[in-house]
Amino acid sequence: MDDLAISEEDRARLQEFRAQAMDIQMGSCDSCHEKWFDISDGKCKTCQRGSKFQESNAMYPGPDVLELPELTQMEEMMIARVHTILQVWQVNGGQFKYSGHCCNFPRDTDTFHTKLPLLPSECDVIVL
Repeated sequence: MDDLAISEEDRARLQEFRAQAMDIQMGSCDSCHEKWFDISDGKCKTCQRGSKFQESNAMYPGPDVLELPELTQMEEMMIARVHTILQVWQVNGGQFKYSGHCCNFPRDTDTFHTKLPLLPSECDVIVL
């Protein structure tokens, strides 16, 4: 019962692995602002190869919004800039599948907020 579960050599390897894992830092790409672990020279591997997701191509999504609190589904839909329509089917076994096309419609959130409050019957939310 006094024996260790792992040897001292294995314990040293685990500590070395943990130390190396803790040294890994997540970086942000200067071009596409993607956050990932393999950022070198300020660019992710995709941007190093040449990417369409860059500010010069008007594909920068904007800065991260860290100040947003946890939002409900309705609150997320109210501030979303795009409204998505997608067909979802339930198949045998209770799983869901997507069928057909996915349509994204831009939404003018400024106009939408001037019409608040909406009646619950006017809100297009379906909870499965």
